[in-house]
Amino acid sequence: AMKKIILILFAICTVQISTLYGQGCESGTPGGTDSTKTAIKIFGYIQPEYQYTMSDPEVSTFTFRRARIGVRGKVLNDFTYYFMVEASPFIGGDGDGDAYLMDAFVGWEKYNWARAALGSFKTPFGLDVLTPCNALVTIDRSIVADQLVSPQRDYGITVLGGNQYNRFNYQVALMNGSGLLVKDNNTKKDIITRATYKIFQNFQVGGSFRYGYPTPNNDEET
Repeated sequence: AMKKIILILFAICTVQISTLYGQGCESGTPGGTDSTKTAIKIFGYIQPEYQYTMSDPEVSTFTFRRARIGVRGKVLNDFTYYFMVEASPFIGGDGDGDAYLMDAFVGWEKYNWARAALGSFKTPFGLDVLTPCNALVTIDRSIVADQLVSPQRDYGITVLGGNQYNRFNYQVALMNGSGLLVKDNNTKKDIITRATYKIFQNFQVGGSFRYGYPTPNNDEET
């Protein structure tokens, strides 16, 4: 068995960290609950780590768990945009260490109960997956979330309604099921839904459903 000790050296959030309904590290899920009031926001998040592995051979190295920068904003009152680049050479992408586009979508937010977005974004399945990385208690998400939700990021279209001030929130997404950086490998699409109801402050119940043909998850792209 292999044991891994990860020490978080520090985590720095820069420029406008908000409390939306979960996404990368700036919490920019399509139709997020905290609408962008300015034309443009630049944000970033870096998470260096030291990793020691008691195995044969042993590993002792400093790395970046996450190193992300992005831009989000609003145009023409009802339209929003969001994109975020993962710049860490140690995780995700196509394996060659190059930076890649992790999240990128445009949204229409005229009506609270019928907002929409198109692009690449988090799969709306489970609270753990939708919690932005800057709000996680530990450096990684749970093993259950990494194994159950596959892939965690994908290309598609979504419709959602409600916000942090409403008791009821819902989201429905139609997605490729193939993950990032690849085209869909079949003609079918995955359907993912999530609904939550706030019983009282800081306590809510919810459920998620998925039907489709997803590919295995890369748990480093979280």
